[in-house]
Amino acid sequence: MNAQMARRSRLSNVEALLECVVCFEIMARPIYHCEIGHTVCGSCKARFDKCPTCRVSFKGARNFLAEKLRDILDGDYPETPPPPPPPPPPTPPPRMSQRMMRPPLQLPLRRSPRLVNMFGCLAGKTGVTPRVRCHWRGPLNQLEDHVRRTHVRCLRNIGVADYFRPRKIDPDCVQESVTLLKSPRLLFWECFNFNPRSSEISHLVRKIGGQEEGGEYRVLIKYKSEDENYNIQAILNTPPVSEPIETARKHFEVLFLDRRNVKKLLANSLTFKYKLILIG
Repeated sequence: MNAQMARRSRLSNVEALLECVVCFEIMARPIYHCEIGHTVCGSCKARFDKCPTCRVSFKGARNFLAEKLRDILDGDYPETPPPPPPPPPPTPPPRMSQRMMRPPLQLPLRRSPRLVNMFGCLAGKTGVTPRVRCHWRGPLNQLEDHVRRTHVRCLRNIGVADYFRPRKIDPDCVQESVTLLKSPRLLFWECFNFNPRSSEISHLVRKIGGQEEGGEYRVLIKYKSEDENYNIQAILNTPPVSEPIETARKHFEVLFLDRRNVKKLLANSLTFKYKLILIG
């Protein structure tokens, strides 16, 4: 049993290395890398002319080592249940006297093993220094306990007294940042995304924890330009805790600013101010 758990842990570490820096999905064939060596999945490579990490132009080089590792993961993890044993050979029918005395044979019911969805910790994508390196993966009901025990220094308070915080934007780079927020009883992921191609901003807040610990929560998000001539705010309902962040951006409430509003927000600068308030 200990060997099996150690093997699962090693496969989880390999799986974390194959995570795409743009879409946060496990990369599948084809996998590309830039001249420096940063990898990106095929679907995200088609969207960018330059590497989102180091801004070096892509030459279309395939990363066959990463593709081979993905093939190994597809074959070994998650583990498939062993095949059922072969049926026993047929037995000759009993004589009439034995048939009347023998009770009917009842076979035990076979239940297929229940697959448990695995969730990853996003603390490695926070901007705290020194940088956090966390490759933890586990069931959803253990994620909150892991964050409270391991990433206490990454937590930031959220509440009415929270002040406006500055945020800088690089107009030439994809910006994907995650912040750990805490209230007196709850923990949240705050996910901010800036797309330089379309000059669009999306902002999402999602609760951390098991489904049995509550449903939707309401968060007030306020944006303000440096010259305070442009203000915008929105009240969002947090998506379900079991919903992946990439899917939640498409199907649930997200603060979204298009190119025109982003231009007003930045007001000829690369900095704006924002504030988050948990209201229920």
